[in-house]
Amino acid sequence: MESPDAPYKELTRRLGGRFLRRWPLKGGVSADVQALEMTAPDGSVRRVVVRRHQNHAWKPSEASLVELEYGLLKALASTGLPVPAALRLEANGELLPGPFVVLGFVEGDAEVVPDGLDGALEQMARFLARLHALKPDALPLPALPRRTEPLTELPRYLPQDPVYAPLRRALEEGRLSWQWPSAPSILHGDFWPGNVLWQDGKLAVVIDWEDAALGDPRSDLAGCRLELLWKYGPEAAASFTERYTRIRGHQVDAAALALWELYVASAALKSLGNWGFGPEKEAHMRTLGHRFLADAMVVVKESVSW
Repeated sequence: MESPDAPYKELTRRLGGRFLRRWPLKGGVSADVQALEMTAPDGSVRRVVVRRHQNHAWKPSEASLVELEYGLLKALASTGLPVPAALRLEANGELLPGPFVVLGFVEGDAEVVPDGLDGALEQMARFLARLHALKPDALPLPALPRRTEPLTELPRYLPQDPVYAPLRRALEEGRLSWQWPSAPSILHGDFWPGNVLWQDGKLAVVIDWEDAALGDPRSDLAGCRLELLWKYGPEAAASFTERYTRIRGHQVDAAALALWELYVASAALKSLGNWGFGPEKEAHMRTLGHRFLADAMVVVKESVSW
């Protein structure tokens, strides 16, 4: 029987090195992520990351995702943003079950010490604002998908709880309108604390770009606000929003942001049971998620009578 390390030994050979060891890295619920350590031709020790997307019934993976992630990171390398270096693309599934990308290894920790939270929120807001301010036409981007407006898919994600019935009727009757921003932005698609690594209190790298798209920057903002609520509480979510708005230099349309919040929270609550949390933590996140939805409904209701 072939050793589990055999494909990785062959990969290190293709990278010009000699295999030393590998170990798993935390990759969320949608990717298999392995660290490889090798000896380079000059005798130095080098580390890389092998990121292979997983396929789930609730989140199907496509081979094109790897190519898009690789192409996007190549394009972003010229921007100065702290993103992983895209080193190699293996799209044919020859070495491992399915395509994968080889990325540069960056030392870092996903956990922020409590007394460093303010600084972390500032740095996260600055990163997201810089990303959204990039001109997509000025970069050699791959054919990123367009992030759809929030209204089309919201009805299939919105919880069936009667409290949301008025909102559902407003959607069905077409009483909610949507207006795209003047120009699309590059979106990370899953910007949250778990996808940010830190070194000595500094943002070292933002990882996991498989959900990247072109579209409304308020969708990234809405998703991060929910994740910050879950991890650090409402004050952190509010502080992050204030910092992001200040750095962008213009106010965020509250009603448009609230529509995205309805969408991201409903979609998250729909798939939350697949994220591998224990019953107590999942129940707590559901409580906060429904509270987030209710707050967004209040904002939307101010612009639509129901």
